[in-house]
Formats: sequence, structure tokens, C-alpha cells
Amino acid sequence: MTAIDLDWLCGWAAAHGLEAAVDRLLTLSYVADVSEHMVIPLENARASTFSSLAHGLANLLHDDGRRILWVRQTGIWGDETENMGTEAVRSLMIAHGGDPESRGAIFEAGESVILAVFLLVILEIGWDAYLLAESGAYACLVSHDQYIEIAAGKGESLAEVTENVSGWKHYQTTRATLGGPHRTADSA
Repeated sequence: MTAIDLDWLCGWAAAHGLEAAVDRLLTLSYVADVSEHMVIPLENARASTFSSLAHGLANLLHDDGRRILWVRQTGIWGDETENMGTEAVRSLMIAHGGDPESRGAIFEAGESVILAVFLLVILEIGWDAYLLAESGAYACLVSHDQYIEIAAGKGESLAEVTENVSGWKHYQTTRATLGGPHRTADSA
């Protein structure tokens, strides 16, 4: 695991067909084409099922590529919850050789379990985070608004990218920006 900063992430995004806009929060959008997205609503998900989802997300695609995790937004919940989340992420960063103050990291192919633990903390605490294939094969947004959105990169198959999470209730949509208003599971 290697810590990254916002400048590195914005440079990576530009090189992979994503526009990175920073206006209070980082927002990633596909520059060229609107892409097909899978949205997994989490309104009725229980914390006990988050480990399965975190594992599936950490193992999107079956390749040996590296993964990028960027914590997009914290400070959403009360002090008690935020302090626990911050301490958990800081401790994980330190334990795996990262910078405890960094909001992001690159995970090697053999670190999918470590990545899944980071994702489990993010899901449980209810923070926003981006999960990206370093190759640009997919971009994923985990949202505190109780959904996960996965977009396939240019030339990638959404079905192939999302095979490990396709058993979760979801719907598909077409758009350029990751995030924003979504239908609920009931209206999908």
C-alpha cells in the first residue's frame, strides 16, 4: 500500500479520461462519453452484509491490477462515529506503511483483503470514497447517501467489471458523472 495525495489522484484521473473537479469535494466525471453505470442501493443493507460487499468491491475484475482508494468525504456524522472512523483508518494506514494523514492509497493486487478492510470501515462509518482501477477499467463511488455506483471505463464491459457484486440488488443507468440523485431500490 502506498499513500497518495490529491494532486497525484487528479493527475491519474486526467490520464485516464476522467475530469477531477474540486469544489469543496472531489467529483470525478468521464470526459469523452457517457458510460453505463451499475447502482447498488444500500437503504436496506445491514452492517452484517457489508463484509461480503467490501470483499466483492475489493475484487472487482479478475486481474492483477492495482486499486486506488480515495476517501472523498468525512465529517458527515457525529463526533463519536467520526472519531472511531478516523482512528480506524489512521491505524490501518500506519499498520500497512501508509501516511496516517493521507486520504488515499494505492493497493497492490495482493492486498485485496487489506483494501476490503478499508472499504468495510468506510461502509460501516458511512463515508464517501472512490475506488478506482489504476488501469482505468472502472470507477466506483461509495456514498454516504446509501448507494454504491460503479462505472466501466471506456472499452470495458460493465457486466465483467461488476461480476463479483452482480448478486446485489441493483439497477443500471447511463450518465457521465459518478454520484448525484438516484432512484431508490423501490423505484428501480
